[in-house]
Amino acid sequence: MIHIIYKMNNRPLSVISFNPDLAERKMLKMIQRYHYIMDSLHDLMCRFLPDGTITLGNPAFYHYLHKLPEEAIGLNITSYFHQDQNELDYILKKLAEDGLIKEIRCQPGSNRDLRWFKCTYIRAFDPNIEEIQLVAHQINQESITTFLQQHKIGIDNKCDIAGLPVVILQPDLTIYACNHMFERFSGYSSEEILGQELSSVLVIPDLLEIILIYKALPQTTRAFEVQCLDRFGNIRDVVINTSSLNQNGRLVLTFVDVSKKYVNNDLIQTLRDDSLIVVCNTKGVVLAINRLCEDVVGLYNEQIKGLKYWEVFCPDQEKNMAKRLFKTVLVGKDSIEIKQNWLVAKGQTKTILLRNFPLLNLKGDIEYIILSGKVVEG
Repeated sequence: MIHIIYKMNNRPLSVISFNPDLAERKMLKMIQRYHYIMDSLHDLMCRFLPDGTITLGNPAFYHYLHKLPEEAIGLNITSYFHQDQNELDYILKKLAEDGLIKEIRCQPGSNRDLRWFKCTYIRAFDPNIEEIQLVAHQINQESITTFLQQHKIGIDNKCDIAGLPVVILQPDLTIYACNHMFERFSGYSSEEILGQELSSVLVIPDLLEIILIYKALPQTTRAFEVQCLDRFGNIRDVVINTSSLNQNGRLVLTFVDVSKKYVNNDLIQTLRDDSLIVVCNTKGVVLAINRLCEDVVGLYNEQIKGLKYWEVFCPDQEKNMAKRLFKTVLVGKDSIEIKQNWLVAKGQTKTILLRNFPLLNLKGDIEYIILSGKVVEG
């Protein structure tokens, strides 16, 4: 097809020649080359819509998901490569501002090992299609160690790592830096925890043992499965992966939350019921309370942590009864429900319908005593 742009004295001065078959062949060739490059890559590569729906991937990506192409297409990227829609929304916002995002991301592997990736996000090349293209290049532990050593920690000592909660400890085990996912995981902001010992942020009974084992053995990446308590009394089952920064002696801890295997336990049910939560050790020492409990008693978690439960919450005339109940739960390993008066803000008391129950470890021994309850009319 020939289209004449301009004529003078019936002679064409300029023309555009357009052959539909030729253009179609060129476009098809470009698409084939694009798919060839995708399929040849050892890196993970995929495209997804702004809502996270996966539209395309390469063999390496499907292998990482352990899915066939027809199984992976239509799934949501947040189920595999991002924690939630909020994180995806942040990426979309940054793409709108910069057009390109590069990040270091750690992901849990199929055997609870960690996989580190250098990720690049760009908008899809077709302006008529709103898609995001992700390329993830897997890097080894040596590379990530080099990155962390050279990485300049940003504002408020936040390390720019995505995917999983990460905290970097000084040799004296105080917190040097963390990422925003660790803030969400622990319930504290970086301003509250920098310079604090990790044990004052998360209750991890086996932390010191982990550190000693790690330092006694060759300093390669290791994984430890433990339980920890966050700021709000939530008990988390986590796999802690350790690695070191040899240049300055700092220790990197990465947390993989595996708590979902306990979805039916009593603690999760009480959290769903919006109960007051107090977590104690077997001696009655308060380890954590949740936000609702903070609101009712008028005290913060930090003010109560480390004190005996009955000394904090119970009026003098009820302290001995609280001790006896606590001992009964320890001996019988069973739950007890009772109405109890609690001291609250401004010297007042409130009646709490309280349920005391033990939380057992995998060996069947009592690990924590959980007190959950609701304010009721006296």
